[in-house]
Amino acid sequence: MFRTMALVGASLLFTSTQVLALTCSPKDVTARILKSAQPNDIHPDWQGGSNIGTAWTLKLSGRVQGATGTYLRGDLLSPRGGVVNRGVFVLRSEWDCSN
Repeated sequence: MFRTMALVGASLLFTSTQVLALTCSPKDVTARILKSAQPNDIHPDWQGGSNIGTAWTLKLSGRVQGATGTYLRGDLLSPRGGVVNRGVFVLRSEWDCSN
C-alpha cells in the first residue's frame, strides 16, 4: 500500500514505498546538495563553490517527484564516517543508486 503526503507549500509528492536502494553515491563532483526539492535551493553548508566528492553517501529516507524532476531525500554521510547533514535533498539524476 502506498502512503502519500502532500508537502505544504509545494506541488510535490512524497512516496515512502518507492525508495529502491538504501544508499546512493554522487555520479561526479558536480552533484548538488539541496535544502529542499528545488534545483537551485543549495543547502547552506554546500554553497559558495563547495563540491561533494564521489566517496560520499546518501542514506535514503524518501523520494519526491516535483515539477522540476525526481529528488531523493536522506542523510548525507561523510567518507570518513558519520552524518554530516540530515534531511537533505539531491536530484536523482545526479546520483547512482545501483547498489
